[in-house]
Amino acid sequence: MSTLTSNVGSDFIDGLFEKTIATLGLSCTEASTIKEYAHPAFGNLGYLQVVDGGDHPDILKVLHLRLNFAPVGMEANALHVITKPDSLVPHAVTECVFYDPEVDAPFDPKHDGPPNLGFFCNVVGKADPAVNLKYQQNVFLPLEEINNDVRALTDVRMGAIPRLQMSILQPWALAVTTPFSNFELLQQASEMYIARTLDLVKEGVPADWLEAGEAERSAMRDALTRTNYLSPEVDHIWPRMEQMVGKEDSDRLRAIMTSQEVETSY
Repeated sequence: MSTLTSNVGSDFIDGLFEKTIATLGLSCTEASTIKEYAHPAFGNLGYLQVVDGGDHPDILKVLHLRLNFAPVGMEANALHVITKPDSLVPHAVTECVFYDPEVDAPFDPKHDGPPNLGFFCNVVGKADPAVNLKYQQNVFLPLEEINNDVRALTDVRMGAIPRLQMSILQPWALAVTTPFSNFELLQQASEMYIARTLDLVKEGVPADWLEAGEAERSAMRDALTRTNYLSPEVDHIWPRMEQMVGKEDSDRLRAIMTSQEVETSY
């Protein structure tokens, strides 16, 4: 069993969560914690918070997940900024996962080095990338430099996004396994991906970034996109989540991440 007692990335994700909801003018209350995860043998595992976007013109909800499951050597922290169905502002996702190879090796032999971190950073666009070139240029090209900086690191393992999942996402999605020496740069990348969505909330997404008729199709396309890229058939994290919290809670978490509603209870 891992000897760690706290999430390695928790302070960073906690801080980014607080900064994000403050920037959006939202607040996290006691009622925002809709689930506290526990294991009969290992006690408290963490919690899920859902902050309601309320009357905000673009934000549907902000999700904050914090999990620490020492028995499988995995600790996870996540922040999802989910925009409203009729908003053209993209969603933003950043996740920080810790792997302890001494415990994790039986579950995933690839984690055979020293303890390391996994980062996933993504901005989930609302428009068909093959059709809406202006949207792609304006939304994603500001992330080009930080994306290249991360990919230029020589001691990280890139990939971890199956080709099927990448085909649903876009080339700026980052999935990185890294030693602790790169933590600062990956923090910066995570902050910039969240900031990209927050900047577009502030600046707005002009209708002329999309081809004629595309805005009307964006809500349906977005709902299908999030359902598909988070599907267990596509995203390989879900078997690990089942190890941590069980299938029922894993399925419920995925449903909350993909829903177009604001959950006030679990």
